[in-house]
Amino acid sequence: MPLEICPPEDDEAISLAEYLCRLHAGRYDLSTIEGLTASAPLLKKLGNNKDFLFDFLTDQLRQNLNFQFNNAYGPEVFVLHSEPAFFLRANIWMPRQEVFTRIPGFRYDICHDHNFHILTIGYFGPGYESLTFEYDRSAHVGALGECLNLHNSAVFNLSVGKIAIYRAKHDIHIQLPPPQMSISLNLIPRTEHQQDIQFEVDEANGKILRYLDFAGSDAAVRIAGLVGGRDDLQVLAEVASTHPNPKVRALAVLAQMQIAPELAAAIEEETRVKQSEIVLNIVKSELSRYGACMNYG
Repeated sequence: MPLEICPPEDDEAISLAEYLCRLHAGRYDLSTIEGLTASAPLLKKLGNNKDFLFDFLTDQLRQNLNFQFNNAYGPEVFVLHSEPAFFLRANIWMPRQEVFTRIPGFRYDICHDHNFHILTIGYFGPGYESLTFEYDRSAHVGALGECLNLHNSAVFNLSVGKIAIYRAKHDIHIQLPPPQMSISLNLIPRTEHQQDIQFEVDEANGKILRYLDFAGSDAAVRIAGLVGGRDDLQVLAEVASTHPNPKVRALAVLAQMQIAPELAAAIEEETRVKQSEIVLNIVKSELSRYGACMNYG
């Protein structure tokens, strides 16, 4: 279950600009749970301001074609501020619509963890509920098909004013639709956790179904393996040796094997000697079924 933060009662409402100013002045170490917790009273003050989000979106709409131009998320997420150390966003949570119930197998959300901490507050509406679990990342390889030891199952509701921290690679949850439209505010630090692999998990048995994080580097390495030539082998070898993300390293190994199948045995042996267990597992899974990372079955 996420860590619920209970700052002192405070009715002060501050603007987005004032929030950012105080956040910087406080010199919080947002990469740590302690630093996020210490900064929570500021998010509470921002959450008390029930006008700032509408004003922000109205100002964005005045920019016409530039509306949220730097937003890589879907239409239910608005990026309020972004900088190298952190970003701030608003999430819109819509109730389940009747049309969705007619779609076979439709799910409002998938059970997943995060490779970043989230400090969140309920801003508007009754708030979503989450079916939440915890797990010990250090006790698992993180291999496709591996069953995580999920524990501390609970249902968590993010009502207005409630503040909590979802811990990177520790909390697992599946969002349940709110009865009415709801909005949450999220402060998300950029830390080394973002190089970890994000899991989709079967909540019934804890099995890792697939890896959710898919970046441009993933696609570039896969494309190199499919259409690249021998001139690309050196670059791919460097990616396999140095990239901070184990999935990208594994895909770079696979791409080398695809380009030069006659070297596959030597590349596989070098990988076995130099790479971590999770990299070896991903290579094995992808060799068995290409695209396994994206859809385990």
